[in-house]
Amino acid sequence: MKSMLSTVALFNKVKEFDLSRIGLSSQIRSIDGNYVVPFLGLRLHSYFQVIVRPSDNALVGHEALLRPTGADEEPIPPLAAFHLANYENKVVELDRICRTIHLVNYLNSEPSEDGLLFLNLNPTMVDHVVDHGKTFAKVLAHYEFPTTRIVIEIVEHEIKNDSTLEKAVENFRDGGYRIAMDDFGVRSSNFDRLWRLAPEIVKLDGALFRTMGREPKARAILSKLVSIIHDLGAKVVMEGIETEEQIDDAREAQVDFVQGYLLGRPSPRLRGS
Repeated sequence: MKSMLSTVALFNKVKEFDLSRIGLSSQIRSIDGNYVVPFLGLRLHSYFQVIVRPSDNALVGHEALLRPTGADEEPIPPLAAFHLANYENKVVELDRICRTIHLVNYLNSEPSEDGLLFLNLNPTMVDHVVDHGKTFAKVLAHYEFPTTRIVIEIVEHEIKNDSTLEKAVENFRDGGYRIAMDDFGVRSSNFDRLWRLAPEIVKLDGALFRTMGREPKARAILSKLVSIIHDLGAKVVMEGIETEEQIDDAREAQVDFVQGYLLGRPSPRLRGS
């Protein structure tokens, strides 16, 4: 089923909501059928990548990705946009804009009524904000979108302060959001944090597949890793799916959801919309 919020209703919702109410100086604009936000000389666009269940290829949700462009509409690396915002002391504002524009463009693509929207949390935001998710909850309420359909992705190995990270997760969860631990299995990822944060979803880094290509024993390790995560009560997303063989490996390891170029490259419109 499709969302009940029509294109006209969404347009009116966008007009009604003054972003200054949540501390933002920019406003949303409609360009060529999609919504963008001008910010620090850039235009901020949304792209989406599908997340599906490998057992039956059912659509589970979409991860929203920032795609900035310059004044000449040439693509700008997302990281460069955050570096610019950091230099201008506007990281919090950029993060809020990203979540808002992603939600609006998600609704603009008429999503299903139960699909999940995965949103990345910039690691620096953990130190900047005390009541995580409360400002965005105002945006969600305006657009009549439940927090329970939002999955906040956190790259935990980039955050050093355990107590700050735990407080952020607690605040998000108290607001009804779901938590995903992103890029697990790389660098300093550890099971101690996985146990304490108790995320609903764990996203395994696609680099594990490259390791499996070099080390056959890694296939058994993947299955054990998925089993441990399941025992902790979390679902597993395998990222970086690029071949049918990798889909088969994910199924064999009993991975819950998969994401990658084989299933769909990031696009400004949702799959099927």
